[in-house]
Amino acid sequence: MMASRNHRDLDSRSALQSESFRIRLNTLSPLLRKRFSKLTHIERIFYGTVAVAALFLALSLVFVRMRVLQFQSSTNNLRIEMTNSQTQIDQYQQTLNELTSNGKAGQSAVNAGLTSDANNILKASK
Repeated sequence: MMASRNHRDLDSRSALQSESFRIRLNTLSPLLRKRFSKLTHIERIFYGTVAVAALFLALSLVFVRMRVLQFQSSTNNLRIEMTNSQTQIDQYQQTLNELTSNGKAGQSAVNAGLTSDANNILKASK
């Protein structure tokens, strides 16, 4: 009779009928009850401390990983910004080279009515 009562307490249909999903303490296996009842107060404190420490370590690990991902994201944003800045510098340099090239300068001088004399060109050297 005791075995059928324990089975009925754990049965989901009877739990639905009685609207109770609690598993009673007497439905635990006798071996587990015996093992938990033999723990001393200090052992319970020790195991509780270990469980809290494990939870703390898990939360710390999640926090550290989130900070690493945040750092990687900011680093990638800075790299993108540096690449865009370097591209803009390269474009400015190319525009400057085009404007100061001999052909453009000579064309601008001719349009302004000036002439160029190759003998007047001096080269700087170290």
